[in-house]
Amino acid sequence: MHHTLLPRIKKFEWTAANTTNRPTTMGSPRSHLKYQWLGIVCLLGFSVLVFARIVAQAGQSGFVWTVAAAALVSMLLSDLLSGATHWMCDRYGSETMPVLGPSFIKPFRDHHTDPMGICGHSFVETNGNASIVTLPLIGLGLFLNPSDSLFAVTLILGTTTGLFLTNQFHSWAHAERPPSFALVLQRYRIVLGREHHRRHHSGDFDTNYCITTGWMNPLLEKLKFFKRVESIIKPTVQCSAPAATVGTSRSFHATARHMPTESDDRLHHRARRHQA
Repeated sequence: MHHTLLPRIKKFEWTAANTTNRPTTMGSPRSHLKYQWLGIVCLLGFSVLVFARIVAQAGQSGFVWTVAAAALVSMLLSDLLSGATHWMCDRYGSETMPVLGPSFIKPFRDHHTDPMGICGHSFVETNGNASIVTLPLIGLGLFLNPSDSLFAVTLILGTTTGLFLTNQFHSWAHAERPPSFALVLQRYRIVLGREHHRRHHSGDFDTNYCITTGWMNPLLEKLKFFKRVESIIKPTVQCSAPAATVGTSRSFHATARHMPTESDDRLHHRARRHQA
């Protein structure tokens, strides 16, 4: 039976050259990597301290419910903030802007023409910039006293964690072979799913901006939130893709075809079981 499955699987396969030898459009220059390393180390260290301070309050009345509520809200908030950041980098500013241009705006826009490029980067390259940006937020968590502000401190820790890992979740949504635990998280919609994120890459890149969990996208799309803001504050670019692809629907839709689907994963798992 596995012989009949393999040809179907081959249809969706990407060779090593597709993921490792492609131009690293979202990569980081060597000089910037040291700051990304430093940002990740500091963020993880501060996060552990904040987490320990939260756990120390376990004797508080209603501790479990407070922490659980804050964790849920933090997932929604981090998803909303990821969408707002994504939208602003796609629609406003220039790739040549100091600091923000090369570190944030350019990677988002290059990603539309090279959607699989994000999969060829190390953990540090993928998440380093996010760690640097979220340091002030976790710093606020260290400043607040969880004995008086348990909900706020937990919310800060959860939001920081969500934002820090957003690009990792985004990368898994594009990856040919994401880790097994990532597939489980995607299947249960705990992190950004492939089918959900595919919608952003199958049009003019003007929908489904949220890329942490994707939970906020349906509400924001129903409200036409970003489009309403754009009607007030005119975007500086009409399309987030580089000029070479503007107005070329074939180029827009071609990017979506480079994204593996959740059904592809099921085929791979079935084939592996039969081969075993």
